[in-house]
Amino acid sequence: MSTPFRPRDNGIDLFVRLTPKAALDRIDGIEI
Repeated sequence: MSTPFRPRDNGIDLFVRLTPKAALDRIDGIEI
């Protein structure tokens, strides 16, 4: 699964891989 966005912190990358659904919610607020 490739992420459409590019995380600035490596910690976020791991978080996204562990929880793609929760990550989408968090990134939605961070990106926007």
